[in-house]
Amino acid sequence: MNQKDFVFIFAATDREAIQFYTETFHQSLVNCHEYSLDFELTRGKGGIRFGT
Repeated sequence: MNQKDFVFIFAATDREAIQFYTETFHQSLVNCHEYSLDFELTRGKGGIRFGT
């Protein structure tokens, strides 16, 4: 959404994710990255993981 806030969208394709974002938030996105569900993001002292 911006340099501080981000959104994760689970979609079948990049195109589907981008379309969902623009229709939901009515703005252009800053960037779009595809991650595996096993990928872990480090944020502060914790992490974010979506897989098992």
